[in-house]
Amino acid sequence: MNSSKKEGIIEKANQIGIDYFQKNYNIDVVFTEFKVMPEYISSSVSMHGHVQGAEDETIYLMINYRTYEVEIGSVFEGFDEKYPKNENIDPDLIQKEETKD
Repeated sequence: MNSSKKEGIIEKANQIGIDYFQKNYNIDVVFTEFKVMPEYISSSVSMHGHVQGAEDETIYLMINYRTYEVEIGSVFEGFDEKYPKNENIDPDLIQKEETKD
């Protein structure tokens, strides 16, 4: 995979990750590390970051770069208490919005 394609994947996945946390938890996040897996291993990009303004509040997402859907995520201990999930959002709607080109 060439560097231009990787950069495009990272750019799109980064925005999806930011939107995911904004829509689901009403928080802003910053992703600082990205790893695009080779297609023959996995169609995923892993992203490490933190809540904006709180570098100790770490987050992780893995996004499928073929479908641009969130596959898995991990957050710091106590995240759910500090940032309750926005229950007014329809999860199906979020997924559809995230996968638009």
